Amino acid sequence: MLFRSTSGAVYPAAGLARIARQAGAHVAVINPAPSELDDAAHQCLRGPSARILPALLAGCEAPGQGGQAALACAGQSLAPSS
Repeated sequence: MLFRSTSGAVYPAAGLARIARQAGAHVAVINPAPSELDDAAHQCLRGPSARILPALLAGCEAPGQGGQAALACAGQSLAPSS
């Protein structure tokens, strides 16, 4: 389940990430800043969704790439440089 650009503070919708994770879903959060959903996420990708979502879609379209692999790829390619 993918959450983007949300503080994760408004219920009942904010509870969906935790419910999804408890049910076995892979949870990813795309947000420029930390949110209240981060503790429920398997992956947190920092940055604007306008930049991250196209990278995720490009990874999903690549042969042999699954959703989790695309998340990992997007997270690496969009990580802030030091």
